[in-house]
Amino acid sequence: MLPVWDDLEKSQVSDEKIEEAVARLIEAHETDETSHLGIGESLQSHKASEIIDHLALSIVNDKIKNGEIETPKLNDACKIGDCVVAVSGGDYNNLQDAIDAGYLNIYVKTGVYSITSDIELTDGLNIIGSDNNEVVFDFNDGTKQFKLTGTSGSKIRNVRISGVQFLDCHNYVITGNYLEYIQIDDCKFIDCYGAINFYVYNAGYYENITIEKNYFHGGQSGYYAVRIESNQAVVAQPVYVRYNVFDNCYNTVISLMCKDFTQGTFNYFIYNLIKFDSKKTSGIVVELYGGLIQGNYIYRGHEAISCAYADVINNLLYDLNNRGIIFQQDTGLISGNNLFSIDGGVNKLGIFLDGVSLVRVVNNYLQDCDSKGIYIDGGEHNIVSNNIIENSSYGIDLDNSADYNIILGNMIYGCTTAIDGSVLNNEIAHNIDD
Repeated sequence: MLPVWDDLEKSQVSDEKIEEAVARLIEAHETDETSHLGIGESLQSHKASEIIDHLALSIVNDKIKNGEIETPKLNDACKIGDCVVAVSGGDYNNLQDAIDAGYLNIYVKTGVYSITSDIELTDGLNIIGSDNNEVVFDFNDGTKQFKLTGTSGSKIRNVRISGVQFLDCHNYVITGNYLEYIQIDDCKFIDCYGAINFYVYNAGYYENITIEKNYFHGGQSGYYAVRIESNQAVVAQPVYVRYNVFDNCYNTVISLMCKDFTQGTFNYFIYNLIKFDSKKTSGIVVELYGGLIQGNYIYRGHEAISCAYADVINNLLYDLNNRGIIFQQDTGLISGNNLFSIDGGVNKLGIFLDGVSLVRVVNNYLQDCDSKGIYIDGGEHNIVSNNIIENSSYGIDLDNSADYNIILGNMIYGCTTAIDGSVLNNEIAHNIDD
Protein backbone atom coordinates (compact mmCIF):
# COMPACT_ATOMS: atom_id res chain seq x y z
CA MET A 1 0.00 0.00 0.00
CA LEU A 2 1.27 3.45 -0.85
CA PRO A 3 2.12 5.89 1.97
CA VAL A 4 -0.64 8.41 2.52
CA TRP A 5 -1.18 11.89 4.04
CA ASP A 6 -4.62 11.20 5.50
CA ASP A 7 -6.66 10.41 2.34
CA LEU A 8 -4.02 11.71 -0.07
CA GLU A 9 -1.81 9.01 -1.62
CA LYS A 10 1.87 9.85 -2.05
CA SER A 11 3.74 8.44 -5.01
CA GLN A 12 7.00 6.77 -4.14
CA VAL A 13 8.55 8.13 -7.32
CA SER A 14 7.27 11.71 -7.12
CA ASP A 15 9.30 14.45 -5.43
CA GLU A 16 6.19 16.62 -4.98
CA LYS A 17 6.10 18.25 -1.54
CA ILE A 18 3.00 17.98 0.64
CA GLU A 19 2.25 21.73 0.45
CA GLU A 20 2.51 21.53 -3.36
CA ALA A 21 0.12 18.62 -3.48
CA VAL A 22 -2.40 20.42 -1.24
CA ALA A 23 -2.20 23.54 -3.39
CA ARG A 24 -2.73 21.46 -6.55
CA LEU A 25 -5.83 19.79 -5.14
CA ILE A 26 -7.30 23.09 -3.90
CA GLU A 27 -6.85 24.62 -7.34
CA ALA A 28 -8.53 21.63 -8.97
CA HIS A 29 -11.36 21.87 -6.45
CA GLU A 30 -11.97 25.56 -7.14
CA THR A 31 -12.14 25.07 -10.91
CA ASP A 32 -14.55 22.13 -10.71
CA GLU A 33 -18.14 23.41 -11.01
CA THR A 34 -19.50 20.28 -9.32
CA SER A 35 -17.08 20.21 -6.38
CA HIS A 36 -19.57 21.68 -3.93
CA LEU A 37 -22.48 19.44 -4.97
CA GLY A 38 -23.84 16.69 -2.86
CA ILE A 39 -25.58 13.59 -4.17
CA GLY A 40 -28.62 14.58 -6.25
CA GLU A 41 -28.04 18.34 -6.03
CA SER A 42 -28.39 20.56 -9.08
CA LEU A 43 -25.81 22.92 -10.54
CA GLN A 44 -28.00 25.86 -9.53
CA SER A 45 -27.11 25.24 -5.88
CA HIS A 46 -23.37 25.49 -6.54
CA LYS A 47 -23.02 29.24 -5.89
CA ALA A 48 -24.87 29.11 -2.56
CA SER A 49 -22.89 26.07 -1.46
CA GLU A 50 -19.62 27.78 -2.37
CA ILE A 51 -20.46 30.85 -0.26
CA ILE A 52 -21.41 28.68 2.69
CA ASP A 53 -18.33 26.47 2.36
CA HIS A 54 -15.93 29.40 1.88
CA LEU A 55 -17.66 32.20 3.76
CA ALA A 56 -14.57 34.25 4.62
CA LEU A 57 -13.29 34.02 1.03
CA SER A 58 -16.68 34.99 -0.37
CA ILE A 59 -16.74 38.10 1.81
CA VAL A 60 -13.34 39.14 0.49
CA ASN A 61 -14.28 38.48 -3.14
CA ASP A 62 -17.86 39.76 -3.13
CA LYS A 63 -17.71 42.67 -0.68
CA ILE A 64 -14.27 44.06 0.06
CA LYS A 65 -12.85 43.79 -3.47
CA ASN A 66 -16.00 45.39 -4.86
CA GLY A 67 -15.77 48.27 -2.34
CA GLU A 68 -18.95 47.40 -0.48
CA ILE A 69 -16.99 47.04 2.78
CA GLU A 70 -14.13 49.39 3.67
CA THR A 71 -11.41 47.61 5.61
CA PRO A 72 -10.55 49.35 8.90
CA LYS A 73 -7.01 49.38 10.23
CA LEU A 74 -6.37 47.02 13.11
CA ASN A 75 -3.69 48.33 15.41
CA ASP A 76 -1.43 46.24 17.59
CA ALA A 77 -3.78 46.63 20.58
CA CYS A 78 -6.61 45.10 18.52
CA LYS A 79 -8.47 48.41 18.42
CA ILE A 80 -9.91 49.78 15.22
CA GLY A 81 -8.72 53.14 13.93
CA ASP A 82 -9.10 55.09 10.71
CA CYS A 83 -5.37 55.73 10.61
CA VAL A 84 -2.17 55.09 12.51
CA VAL A 85 0.29 57.75 13.65
CA ALA A 86 3.78 56.37 14.23
CA VAL A 87 7.32 57.69 14.43
CA SER A 88 7.97 55.55 11.38
CA GLY A 89 5.90 53.14 9.36
CA GLY A 90 2.46 54.62 10.08
CA ASP A 91 0.04 56.47 7.86
CA TYR A 92 1.35 59.71 9.39
CA ASN A 93 4.22 60.62 11.68
CA ASN A 94 2.52 63.81 12.85
CA LEU A 95 -0.76 63.97 14.77
CA GLN A 96 -1.91 67.26 13.28
CA ASP A 97 -1.45 65.93 9.73
CA ALA A 98 -3.77 63.04 10.53
CA ILE A 99 -6.36 65.43 12.00
CA ASP A 100 -6.10 67.80 9.03
CA ALA A 101 -6.65 64.88 6.66
CA GLY A 102 -10.07 64.40 8.27
CA TYR A 103 -9.51 61.21 10.21
CA LEU A 104 -11.55 60.91 13.41
CA ASN A 105 -10.28 57.67 15.00
CA ILE A 106 -6.54 58.03 15.30
CA TYR A 107 -4.36 55.38 16.89
CA VAL A 108 -0.93 56.57 18.09
CA LYS A 109 1.84 53.99 18.35
CA THR A 110 4.76 53.90 20.77
CA GLY A 111 7.22 56.75 20.36
CA VAL A 112 8.19 60.27 21.36
CA TYR A 113 6.47 63.04 19.38
CA SER A 114 7.82 66.59 19.71
CA ILE A 115 5.11 69.25 19.95
CA THR A 116 6.40 72.38 18.23
CA SER A 117 3.06 73.96 17.27
CA ASP A 118 -0.47 73.97 18.68
CA ILE A 119 -2.57 70.87 18.00
CA GLU A 120 -6.05 71.93 16.88
CA LEU A 121 -8.62 69.28 17.84
CA THR A 122 -11.85 68.87 15.88
CA ASP A 123 -15.40 67.62 16.37
CA GLY A 124 -15.84 63.89 16.93
CA LEU A 125 -12.13 63.16 17.32
CA ASN A 126 -10.78 60.10 19.16
CA ILE A 127 -7.05 60.00 19.88
CA ILE A 128 -6.10 56.63 21.36
CA GLY A 129 -2.53 55.86 22.39
CA SER A 130 -1.11 52.36 22.72
CA ASP A 131 0.38 52.96 26.21
CA ASN A 132 0.55 56.08 28.38
CA ASN A 133 4.11 55.16 29.38
CA GLU A 134 5.34 54.81 25.82
CA VAL A 135 3.33 57.28 23.72
CA VAL A 136 4.84 60.63 24.73
CA PHE A 137 3.93 64.08 23.45
CA ASP A 138 7.03 66.04 24.47
CA PHE A 139 6.59 69.82 24.64
CA ASN A 140 10.31 70.32 25.38
CA ASP A 141 9.57 73.07 27.94
CA GLY A 142 7.54 74.94 25.31
CA THR A 143 4.13 76.63 25.61
CA LYS A 144 2.22 75.00 22.74
CA GLN A 145 -1.13 73.37 23.55
CA PHE A 146 -3.80 70.91 22.50
CA LYS A 147 -6.75 73.21 21.72
CA LEU A 148 -10.48 72.57 21.61
CA THR A 149 -11.58 75.84 20.05
CA GLY A 150 -15.33 76.00 19.66
CA THR A 151 -17.66 78.94 19.08
CA SER A 152 -21.24 79.71 20.11
CA GLY A 153 -22.42 78.56 16.69
CA SER A 154 -20.05 75.63 16.34
CA LYS A 155 -19.32 73.78 19.55
CA ILE A 156 -16.64 71.10 19.84
CA ARG A 157 -18.40 67.82 20.64
CA ASN A 158 -17.60 64.17 21.27
CA VAL A 159 -13.83 64.29 21.68
CA ARG A 160 -11.80 61.69 23.56
CA ILE A 161 -8.08 61.59 24.37
CA SER A 162 -6.83 58.38 25.96
CA GLY A 163 -3.68 56.38 26.61
CA VAL A 164 -1.01 59.03 26.01
CA GLN A 165 1.53 61.00 28.06
CA PHE A 166 2.13 64.75 28.01
CA LEU A 167 5.60 65.87 29.08
CA ASP A 168 7.24 69.19 30.02
CA CYS A 169 4.61 71.69 28.86
CA HIS A 170 5.20 75.17 30.28
CA ASN A 171 1.53 76.04 29.91
CA TYR A 172 -1.84 74.33 30.26
CA VAL A 173 -1.68 71.22 28.07
CA ILE A 174 -5.34 71.03 26.99
CA THR A 175 -7.56 74.13 26.72
CA GLY A 176 -11.00 74.79 25.31
CA ASN A 177 -14.33 76.58 25.26
CA TYR A 178 -17.81 75.85 23.88
CA LEU A 179 -17.51 72.15 24.64
CA GLU A 180 -19.84 69.17 24.91
CA TYR A 181 -19.08 65.53 25.72
CA ILE A 182 -15.32 65.75 26.18
CA GLN A 183 -13.47 62.81 27.76
CA ILE A 184 -9.83 62.67 28.87
CA ASP A 185 -8.87 59.32 30.40
CA ASP A 186 -5.92 57.05 31.08
CA CYS A 187 -3.41 59.83 30.34
CA LYS A 188 -0.32 61.04 32.16
CA PHE A 189 0.63 64.68 32.66
CA ILE A 190 4.26 64.81 33.76
CA ASP A 191 6.01 68.01 34.88
CA CYS A 192 3.59 70.31 33.06
CA TYR A 193 2.71 73.73 34.52
CA GLY A 194 -1.00 72.88 34.27
CA ALA A 195 -2.91 70.03 32.67
CA ILE A 196 -6.51 70.92 31.73
CA ASN A 197 -8.05 74.39 31.54
CA PHE A 198 -11.64 74.93 30.41
CA TYR A 199 -12.16 78.48 31.60
CA VAL A 200 -15.17 80.57 30.58
CA TYR A 201 -14.85 84.27 31.34
CA ASN A 202 -17.12 86.60 29.36
CA ALA A 203 -18.67 84.13 26.93
CA GLY A 204 -18.64 80.39 26.61
CA TYR A 205 -20.22 77.05 27.30
CA TYR A 206 -19.24 73.62 28.57
CA GLU A 207 -21.28 70.53 29.31
CA ASN A 208 -20.65 66.86 30.05
CA ILE A 209 -16.93 66.84 30.76
CA THR A 210 -15.28 63.63 32.03
CA ILE A 211 -11.72 63.49 33.38
CA GLU A 212 -10.96 60.07 34.80
CA LYS A 213 -8.21 57.57 35.57
CA ASN A 214 -5.40 60.00 34.79
CA TYR A 215 -2.08 60.58 36.55
CA PHE A 216 -0.83 64.11 37.22
CA HIS A 217 2.64 64.94 38.51
CA GLY A 218 4.23 68.34 39.08
CA GLY A 219 2.93 71.86 38.52
CA GLN A 220 3.69 75.54 38.75
CA SER A 221 2.45 78.55 40.70
CA GLY A 222 -0.62 80.12 39.14
CA TYR A 223 -1.70 76.90 37.40
CA TYR A 224 -4.11 74.11 38.36
CA ALA A 225 -3.92 70.45 37.46
CA VAL A 226 -7.59 70.72 36.45
CA ARG A 227 -9.46 73.99 36.09
CA ILE A 228 -13.06 74.07 34.88
CA GLU A 229 -14.48 77.47 35.74
CA SER A 230 -17.01 80.09 34.72
CA ASN A 231 -17.84 83.51 36.10
CA GLN A 232 -21.19 83.57 34.28
CA ALA A 233 -24.27 81.47 33.67
CA VAL A 234 -23.42 78.39 31.63
CA VAL A 235 -24.89 74.96 31.33
CA ALA A 236 -22.13 72.99 33.01
CA GLN A 237 -23.54 69.76 34.24
CA PRO A 238 -22.34 67.26 34.80
CA VAL A 239 -18.58 67.57 35.14
CA TYR A 240 -16.89 64.39 36.37
CA VAL A 241 -13.38 64.36 37.82
CA ARG A 242 -12.93 60.87 39.20
CA TYR A 243 -10.46 58.04 39.87
CA ASN A 244 -7.42 60.25 39.22
CA VAL A 245 -4.07 60.44 41.01
CA PHE A 246 -2.58 63.88 41.68
CA ASP A 247 0.99 63.33 42.83
CA ASN A 248 2.92 66.30 44.20
CA CYS A 249 1.16 68.84 42.01
CA TYR A 250 1.25 72.53 42.89
CA ASN A 251 -0.53 73.78 46.03
CA THR A 252 -3.98 74.35 44.49
CA VAL A 253 -4.81 71.28 42.45
CA ILE A 254 -8.48 71.41 41.43
CA SER A 255 -10.88 74.24 40.66
CA LEU A 256 -14.43 73.28 39.63
CA MET A 257 -16.44 76.45 39.97
CA CYS A 258 -19.34 78.05 38.19
CA LYS A 259 -19.91 81.39 39.89
CA ASP A 260 -23.50 81.75 38.66
CA PHE A 261 -25.71 78.94 39.91
CA THR A 262 -28.89 79.87 38.06
CA GLN A 263 -28.16 77.03 35.63
CA GLY A 264 -28.02 74.32 38.30
CA THR A 265 -24.35 73.49 37.98
CA PHE A 266 -23.33 70.08 39.28
CA ASN A 267 -19.71 68.92 39.57
CA TYR A 268 -18.57 65.52 40.75
CA PHE A 269 -15.13 65.26 42.37
CA ILE A 270 -15.08 61.66 43.52
CA TYR A 271 -12.60 58.92 44.45
CA ASN A 272 -9.41 60.81 43.68
CA LEU A 273 -6.03 60.59 45.44
CA ILE A 274 -4.14 63.83 46.09
CA LYS A 275 -0.79 63.69 47.86
CA PHE A 276 2.25 65.88 48.41
CA ASP A 277 5.78 64.95 49.35
CA SER A 278 5.79 67.54 52.15
CA LYS A 279 3.13 69.55 53.96
CA LYS A 280 2.07 72.66 52.02
CA THR A 281 1.95 76.12 53.59
CA SER A 282 -0.40 77.83 51.12
CA GLY A 283 -3.18 77.06 48.68
CA ILE A 284 -6.51 75.26 48.72
CA VAL A 285 -6.23 71.77 47.29
CA VAL A 286 -9.82 71.48 45.99
CA GLU A 287 -12.17 74.37 45.18
CA LEU A 288 -15.65 73.33 44.14
CA TYR A 289 -18.89 75.27 43.79
CA GLY A 290 -21.99 73.19 43.26
CA GLY A 291 -21.90 69.41 43.45
CA LEU A 292 -20.44 66.42 45.24
CA ILE A 293 -17.03 65.78 46.82
CA GLN A 294 -16.91 62.15 47.84
CA GLY A 295 -14.45 59.39 48.64
CA ASN A 296 -11.25 61.36 48.10
CA TYR A 297 -7.96 61.05 49.99
CA ILE A 298 -6.02 64.30 50.47
CA TYR A 299 -2.61 64.11 52.15
CA ARG A 300 -0.40 67.01 53.31
CA GLY A 301 -2.18 69.93 51.71
CA HIS A 302 -2.42 73.38 53.28
CA GLU A 303 -6.23 73.60 53.18
CA ALA A 304 -7.99 70.59 51.75
CA ILE A 305 -11.47 71.57 50.54
CA SER A 306 -13.21 74.90 49.99
CA CYS A 307 -16.74 74.53 48.69
CA ALA A 308 -20.22 75.99 48.34
CA TYR A 309 -23.61 74.48 47.48
CA ALA A 310 -22.03 71.06 47.84
CA ASP A 311 -22.17 67.77 49.66
CA VAL A 312 -18.86 66.63 51.18
CA ILE A 313 -19.07 62.94 52.03
CA ASN A 314 -16.71 60.17 53.15
CA ASN A 315 -13.40 61.87 52.43
CA LEU A 316 -10.13 61.17 54.26
CA LEU A 317 -8.04 64.29 55.01
CA TYR A 318 -4.71 63.72 56.70
CA ASP A 319 -1.72 65.78 57.90
CA LEU A 320 -2.95 69.19 56.79
CA ASN A 321 -1.45 72.53 57.66
CA ASN A 322 -4.34 74.91 58.29
CA ARG A 323 -7.99 73.88 57.65
CA GLY A 324 -9.76 70.76 56.50
CA ILE A 325 -13.18 71.68 55.08
CA ILE A 326 -14.30 75.28 54.49
CA PHE A 327 -17.98 75.81 53.65
CA GLN A 328 -18.78 79.22 52.14
CA GLN A 329 -22.40 79.24 50.97
CA ASP A 330 -25.74 78.18 52.41
CA THR A 331 -27.19 74.68 52.14
CA GLY A 332 -25.23 71.48 52.04
CA LEU A 333 -24.08 68.34 53.81
CA ILE A 334 -20.76 67.45 55.46
CA SER A 335 -20.96 63.80 56.49
CA GLY A 336 -18.84 60.74 57.13
CA ASN A 337 -15.50 62.48 56.70
CA ASN A 338 -12.34 61.57 58.62
CA LEU A 339 -9.93 64.40 59.44
CA PHE A 340 -6.61 63.68 61.13
CA SER A 341 -3.72 65.88 62.24
CA ILE A 342 -4.25 69.52 61.31
CA ASP A 343 -1.48 71.36 63.03
CA GLY A 344 0.81 73.97 61.56
CA GLY A 345 -1.01 76.94 60.11
CA VAL A 346 -2.66 79.91 61.74
CA ASN A 347 -6.15 78.41 62.12
CA LYS A 348 -5.51 74.68 62.55
CA LEU A 349 -9.15 73.62 62.51
CA GLY A 350 -11.14 70.76 61.04
CA ILE A 351 -14.50 72.01 59.70
CA PHE A 352 -15.21 75.72 59.22
CA LEU A 353 -18.72 77.07 58.51
CA ASP A 354 -17.96 80.55 57.23
CA GLY A 355 -21.14 82.57 57.91
CA VAL A 356 -23.39 79.98 56.28
CA SER A 357 -26.83 78.63 57.09
CA LEU A 358 -28.73 75.41 56.55
CA VAL A 359 -25.69 73.16 56.54
CA ARG A 360 -25.71 69.74 58.22
CA VAL A 361 -22.47 68.53 59.81
CA VAL A 362 -23.10 64.95 60.88
CA ASN A 363 -21.24 61.71 61.57
CA ASN A 364 -17.72 63.04 61.03
CA TYR A 365 -14.60 61.97 62.93
CA LEU A 366 -12.00 64.64 63.76
CA GLN A 367 -8.77 63.87 65.58
CA ASP A 368 -5.84 66.14 66.47
CA CYS A 369 -7.22 69.30 64.87
CA ASP A 370 -4.90 71.43 66.94
CA SER A 371 -7.03 74.53 67.52
CA LYS A 372 -10.69 73.70 66.83
CA GLY A 373 -12.57 70.66 65.67
CA ILE A 374 -15.66 72.48 64.29
CA TYR A 375 -15.94 76.25 64.07
CA ILE A 376 -19.22 78.06 63.28
CA ASP A 377 -18.50 81.69 62.40
CA GLY A 378 -21.91 83.34 62.19
CA GLY A 379 -24.82 81.84 60.30
CA GLU A 380 -27.93 80.12 61.57
CA HIS A 381 -30.07 77.01 61.31
CA ASN A 382 -27.07 74.71 60.95
CA ILE A 383 -27.12 71.23 62.50
CA VAL A 384 -23.99 69.76 64.09
CA SER A 385 -24.82 66.27 65.26
CA ASN A 386 -23.29 62.86 66.05
CA ASN A 387 -19.70 63.90 65.38
CA ILE A 388 -16.68 62.54 67.29
CA ILE A 389 -14.01 65.10 68.11
CA GLU A 390 -10.74 64.23 69.84
CA ASN A 391 -7.72 66.20 71.06
CA SER A 392 -8.45 69.80 70.05
CA SER A 393 -8.20 72.96 72.13
CA TYR A 394 -11.89 73.56 71.36
CA GLY A 395 -14.15 70.73 70.31
CA ILE A 396 -16.93 72.95 68.89
CA ASP A 397 -16.64 76.73 68.84
CA LEU A 398 -19.56 79.06 68.02
CA ASP A 399 -18.87 82.67 67.14
CA ASN A 400 -20.90 85.24 69.11
CA SER A 401 -23.09 85.94 66.07
CA ALA A 402 -23.98 82.29 65.40
CA ASP A 403 -27.68 81.85 66.17
CA TYR A 404 -30.47 79.27 65.94
CA ASN A 405 -28.07 76.37 65.41
CA ILE A 406 -28.53 72.86 66.78
CA ILE A 407 -25.53 71.20 68.46
CA LEU A 408 -26.78 67.75 69.39
CA GLY A 409 -25.40 64.36 70.39
CA ASN A 410 -21.71 64.95 69.68
CA MET A 411 -18.95 63.03 71.52
CA ILE A 412 -16.01 65.22 72.50
CA TYR A 413 -12.88 63.69 74.03
CA GLY A 414 -9.58 65.12 75.23
CA CYS A 415 -10.39 68.74 74.35
CA THR A 416 -9.45 71.62 76.63
CA THR A 417 -12.92 73.16 76.04
CA ALA A 418 -15.68 70.95 74.69
CA ILE A 419 -18.19 73.56 73.43
CA ASP A 420 -17.55 77.28 73.55
CA GLY A 421 -19.07 80.52 72.39
CA SER A 422 -22.47 82.04 71.89
CA VAL A 423 -25.54 80.43 73.34
CA LEU A 424 -28.10 83.00 72.10
CA ASN A 425 -30.90 80.91 70.64
CA ASN A 426 -28.73 77.91 69.83
CA GLU A 427 -29.88 74.52 71.05
CA ILE A 428 -26.99 72.66 72.68
CA ALA A 429 -27.99 69.31 74.14
CA HIS A 430 -27.07 65.70 74.76
CA ASN A 431 -23.40 66.10 73.93
CA ILE A 432 -20.82 63.93 75.68
CA ASP A 433 -17.77 65.68 77.12
CA ASP A 434 -15.05 63.40 78.45
